[in-house]
Amino acid sequence: MDASDILADGSDDATFSLAPGGSTTFPSRSTGSLAQGSAIVISTEPLSGVIRFDIPGTGVAGVGSSEPAFEVILPVRRSGGLSTGAAIRNVGLEDLEVTLTLKDEKGKTVAETTLQGDDRIPAQGRVSKFIEEYFEEFFADTSNFTGTMTVSSPNGMVAVVGLEFENGARFTTLPVSPLR
Repeated sequence: MDASDILADGSDDATFSLAPGGSTTFPSRSTGSLAQGSAIVISTEPLSGVIRFDIPGTGVAGVGSSEPAFEVILPVRRSGGLSTGAAIRNVGLEDLEVTLTLKDEKGKTVAETTLQGDDRIPAQGRVSKFIEEYFEEFFADTSNFTGTMTVSSPNGMVAVVGLEFENGARFTTLPVSPLR
């Protein structure tokens, strides 16, 4: 199989080789509505990667690898048609309980939730939502919000990617920093 067909033909995986200093591209279909997903690369040698999103009429944004950590923080905001989304990946081999804390610009906790029980993140699984979806059950008013969100787990590591979307007009990646 040609590695460039990995997503275009619906395949789940592919084996490929890279020359030292080489690169490859895996294009995907850019049709349909906004969808969530993830990619795992397993290698016998160190490598790096980037996922580049190109949405026609919206722009291009690149997402580098996310370093696993027990606790991370990322900037979040929501205003008008703009909203922050966060993809949280459990890098472990057991289901993971994760606590999300939303704080305003002054550092005051606005809402906190724990993904536990049936909502835990499965081993090697992920959850992707916008901030208003993570905190909707707490009736946290995120309609005009700027602050931070921490993602933490005392017994397992997560890798987190933050993206900001605005009404299909533009999007960008956000920095995610480990806290401990």
